[in-house]
Amino acid sequence: MKRGARVERRADPAGKLLAEECRRRFVESFRSIVGVDDVPEDPWRQLRLAIEAVFRSWQSDRARAYRAKEDIPDDLGTAVTVQAMVFGNRGSDSGTPVSGAGGAARGDRRGGGWWPPGRRTSAS
Repeated sequence: MKRGARVERRADPAGKLLAEECRRRFVESFRSIVGVDDVPEDPWRQLRLAIEAVFRSWQSDRARAYRAKEDIPDDLGTAVTVQAMVFGNRGSDSGTPVSGAGGAARGDRRGGGWWPPGRRTSAS
């Protein structure tokens, strides 16, 4: 864009354009991650397909390589946790914690996590 060029912004008071863009990105991501062509409208069906994708991923080349590198037995299996998202940035008395098993593959069973009051966290 040239310096000083005018950018035209369209009004979207109802958020329709934002909703359409969010839906487009969701469908694109869902298809890529879950491996389906058609994304169902039913959220329970979407959830079921996503859970099935996690279980299928246990036998992927990437998962096998990770288990081999970390000396994790192939017969352990995997799990899915489903939870509701909350808004962790509503004030000093709210937050969205992140926790994990720590180094469970290396025998560290303590786990760990953190809870920053007043904001959301990212597991990435």
